[in-house]
Amino acid sequence: MLREEERKEYLRPKLTEFGMALGRGFLPPEDPLTELPTDFKFLDQFGNDIPNLIESGKIVETVKSLPTPSVANLESLDRRERDRAMMIYHFGQSAVVKSTTSPSVIIPRQLAVPAFWLSNAFGKPPILSYCSYALNNWKRVDPAQDIVLDNLELLQNFVRVYDEDWFILPHVAIERQAADVIESGVLACQLALVRNDR
Repeated sequence: MLREEERKEYLRPKLTEFGMALGRGFLPPEDPLTELPTDFKFLDQFGNDIPNLIESGKIVETVKSLPTPSVANLESLDRRERDRAMMIYHFGQSAVVKSTTSPSVIIPRQLAVPAFWLSNAFGKPPILSYCSYALNNWKRVDPAQDIVLDNLELLQNFVRVYDEDWFILPHVAIERQAADVIESGVLACQLALVRNDR
């Protein structure tokens, strides 16, 4: 039987290989950022305004007034900053699509260009995925406490109705709880390999 420290030492590099961390399942290795660097404050503000822009019908008009960051600016972002920027850009794209009555929707370049670049950097399609919608869209109310439902808040919404939070946040809590299952699965695979060698 592996002692706890041995278990952690064995699992840590295996999980890191897949961008995972002990005790977090498919949640990012560190808690998501709640704001971007100064050059991207406009994007934080836009993300905060999305529910009001949808409600007022001004989402497309506002998107067209956003600055389009250069590739150099996007490249300057670290992993967590890119995750946050991608989340907001993808929420913005979905908001434009859902707010447009025309049968053919064109995403304004102010969203499309950075969303496409960020998605390519992560090897993902340029759409709002589970990764941005849930895995990177939460914060702890009390950072010293665990990742449990009572201690979570959503970072980005489409609407200002708490129902949306309760649709997404249980996924975050479940992902955290599933970490034990993933880690046990990795250990079980290793034990099967070892026993098959005998």
